[in-house]
Amino acid sequence: MQLNQVIGILDSLKMEFHIDSRRIYVAGQSMGGFGAWNLITKEPDVFAAAIILCGGGSPALAPNVTHLPIWSFQGDKDLSFLNSNRNMIAAIRKAGGSPRYTEYPGMGHEIWDRVFKEPGLVEWLFAQHK
Repeated sequence: MQLNQVIGILDSLKMEFHIDSRRIYVAGQSMGGFGAWNLITKEPDVFAAAIILCGGGSPALAPNVTHLPIWSFQGDKDLSFLNSNRNMIAAIRKAGGSPRYTEYPGMGHEIWDRVFKEPGLVEWLFAQHK
């Protein structure tokens, strides 16, 4: 249900504003990371790229996003989310995709300050388009 609401909001925004539909990006952290994985695996053609922090999704849907530029981040001490994120990355790679994955040694769940200072992240994101 929330997935449909997000897509509906995007559709409304595209009708109201001049939005380049070739450059719609999604980012999410923690539960928002789960939401971002859900969005891209179920509606992969909507997005040009995804940044995901400490999230996870359904590895069975990984083949849906083999073409999508994804950069996922995780702290290796974040035991609640670590395997969920690793499993998604592994499943996408197994399906033939090449997502980027950065795992911070010694860091837990609160990695966002470091992620958004990651060298090249902004340039990478804005280089992506459909």
